[in-house]
Amino acid sequence: FYLPLLTVRANYEPSNDAFLYDNRYVVPTDINTLLARARNNNISAGKVDIIAHSMGGLVARYYLQSNAYSQKQDIHKLITVNTPHSGAPIANLLTNTTSVAADAARLLAELFANQINGSIYNGAISDLSINSSALTYLNSSTLNNGVVPSHVIITSSQVINDNFWHLVFAAVAPTLSMSINDFVSYLFYNQANDLLVSTSSQSGGLPLSARTTYPNIFHIGSYNNSFVLNEIVNALNINSSNTNYFTQNGFAPEVANSHYRPVAPTEFNRIVSSVKINSPLQNQSYNPGSIVPVDISTNNGVNRIVLEGISRVNNSNFVDTLFSNGVINYQIPNNATGKLKFIAIGYKSNNLIDYDTVTININQTSPIDSISFHSDTLFVQVNNTLSIPLTAYFNNGTSIDINSLAGVQFQITDTTFAKYVVHSTIQGKQIGNTKLNANYLGKFKQIPISIIPEDTTIKKGLTNNNQVNPNPVTQLTPSDSVRIYPNPNRGNFTAYMVLREDDEVQIEIFNQIGERIFATKRKTINKILRASISIGSTIQNGMYYIKVFGNNKSYSGKFIILPDK
Repeated sequence: FYLPLLTVRANYEPSNDAFLYDNRYVVPTDINTLLARARNNNISAGKVDIIAHSMGGLVARYYLQSNAYSQKQDIHKLITVNTPHSGAPIANLLTNTTSVAADAARLLAELFANQINGSIYNGAISDLSINSSALTYLNSSTLNNGVVPSHVIITSSQVINDNFWHLVFAAVAPTLSMSINDFVSYLFYNQANDLLVSTSSQSGGLPLSARTTYPNIFHIGSYNNSFVLNEIVNALNINSSNTNYFTQNGFAPEVANSHYRPVAPTEFNRIVSSVKINSPLQNQSYNPGSIVPVDISTNNGVNRIVLEGISRVNNSNFVDTLFSNGVINYQIPNNATGKLKFIAIGYKSNNLIDYDTVTININQTSPIDSISFHSDTLFVQVNNTLSIPLTAYFNNGTSIDINSLAGVQFQITDTTFAKYVVHSTIQGKQIGNTKLNANYLGKFKQIPISIIPEDTTIKKGLTNNNQVNPNPVTQLTPSDSVRIYPNPNRGNFTAYMVLREDDEVQIEIFNQIGERIFATKRKTINKILRASISIGSTIQNGMYYIKVFGNNKSYSGKFIILPDK
C-alpha cells in the first residue's frame, strides 16, 4: 500500500499515560513532518490517511475537531482500531471509586504501568473514563467540528490467560465473590468487548456499513493481528468517497454506562507484613521458560493467595490458590525479556488484606540479530522533540521495543542541527541534516535526520481550543507519589500531591548523581500541595528526582527537563 517513505509512526510512547490535552500536538506535528518528507522527495501531497489504535483515535479526533484543523484541512480519511470513543469502564474502575474491587484493580494496573515507566495517575486513564471531561469535550463540545471519511475496526474476545487485563480481573474477582467471567460481564453490562473497550464504544456511533468487526481478538496487540492488518490495508486502498465503507458524516458516540461512580480513590485498609514472598530474591536472574519456585507465607488470617507475574510482553499469567502458605511453581514465558515482577495478593473472606512484590531479571539467552528503525529518515521540526522508535530482533524470533531500555546508546554526528535529549528523544535545533548513530548489544544502526521548519499554525490553533488544561490534583490520593505538571518541562513546573493532613513540607530536587540542587518549604491547603517551582532555565537537561518531606513521611517522584529551545 504505502512506501516507508510515505508513512510516519506518530509515536507518543513517552507521554501515552498523560492527558489528551498533553498529547494535542502529536498528530498535527507528525502530519506536517510527513508532508514535508513528501515535498523533500518531489511528491505532491496535501493530506494524509490516519490509522489510530486505542487512545490514538481520540488523540486524532482531538486534532480533527480543533481550530487548528479548520485551518489546515490535512486529513484525507481516519481509520480507528479499538478506540474507546464512548470511554472504557475499566478506567472508571481504576480512578473513580472507593470500592475494594477498585483497590485491587489499581494495585495491579499501577504496578504494570510502573514496569513501562508510566502511571495510571498521569491523566490518560482519567480521560478514558466514561463521562470524563475530555470525552465530553470530544463528544459534545466540539463533536464533528471537523469531518473526514471515517471507518472503525472493532474486535471482541473471551477472557484468556495471557492478557494483562485478565490479571487485573483475577485480582478483582475475589473481592466481589465472582468468577472472572462474571466480573467481566458485570463490568461491561454483558456487552461484547475486547477486555478493555466495549464494541459499542469502539463503534463510535458509525453506521454498520462503516464498521468492520472481528471476534476472538483482544485489545492489547490487536494491531499485530493478521486479520486486523489486512483490514487496515483494505481501508487504505478503498476510495474515501465509497459510502459503503466510509461514513461521510462524522462520529456519533453512544452514551455509555459504568457501575463505578466518580469518587476520588483512597488507599485500601492494608495490613502491612501480612504477605511475604520469601523467594525468589529481588533481582535474581532466570532464563526464559524456567520454573521459578515462589515461596509465600502469610498471617493475619489470609486464606487465599493470588500470584501474578507481570512482564513487558503480552503473556503475563496468574495462579489462584486457596492456601495461606506454600510454594507456587511459576513458569517464565519463553519470550519474556528484561524484568518480571511477581505480586502475591492476600485475601481474607474476600477482603483485600496485603500484597508483596519481587522483581527478577530475565536473561537474554538468544543472540541479537539486528536493530531496526521503521523508516529511512527521521524528520523532526525545529524547536520540537521526537521519540526514536527502535526495535531489536533476536535469533529466536522475538523482538522488543528498546526505546527506553538501559544499554541503548545514541550519538548525533552534528549537534549543530539536532541534539539527543534523554530517553531516546532528540530535539531539532536548526534546519539541516545530520545522522543518529544507535548501538545496542553490539548492533549498530545509522539513521539520517532531517530537521524541518516548525509549524507555528498548529500550536496557535490548538492553544486557542476551549478545553481547560486539566487539574492533575483530582487524580491523586494520599498514598500517591509526587506528580509533576507539565512533564517533561524546561525547569518551570508545578508539583502536586495530596497528604493525609495539612503540614509544612520540605521540597528537595536532586540530579541523577544524587546532588541536591534545589530546596524550598511550602504549606499545604486543604491537604493539597500545589507548589509552582522554577529551578532555572540554564539547568542541564535530563532526569531529575523530587522529594517531599511531610506528615512524618517522605514522598518522591521524577521528571524530565528538556533543553531550552
